Amino acid sequence: MRYPLDNMRFLKLVLITLLLPTLACSAVQPITPDTNAQFIQGQWSYSEDLGGGLASVLTWDFRAGHFTLEGYPPLFQEGDYRVMKSEGDTVILRLVNQSGDLPTDDREIEIILDRGAETLMIDGQGPFHRVNP
Repeated sequence: MRYPLDNMRFLKLVLITLLLPTLACSAVQPITPDTNAQFIQGQWSYSEDLGGGLASVLTWDFRAGHFTLEGYPPLFQEGDYRVMKSEGDTVILRLVNQSGDLPTDDREIEIILDRGAETLMIDGQGPFHRVNP
């Protein structure tokens, strides 16, 4: 005669037998870092001729969750970023903990990557070219 406790032991044994291989397989699945977030790492610059011998320059620097934005005419902004979305050749970053010459409210920027040309479009500006590739 089987007791309810024996049935529970049997059920636990079956569950462990079925779930253990599944858990083992999922544990060895590599965590792949976002390739778009990897691609934008480093310094990117864009310059625009304003005419009359005047030009403007913007340089973004993305490094492991931190960014700086420098420009001429004089402009400086820095803070942290988080990847909000990364699909295809587009990555959306949320800029947080900002300080500098621009508003410091959290905001999102859209970056479109062109891996073939090694350029970025950042919020519709660009193309930004990698500095010292």
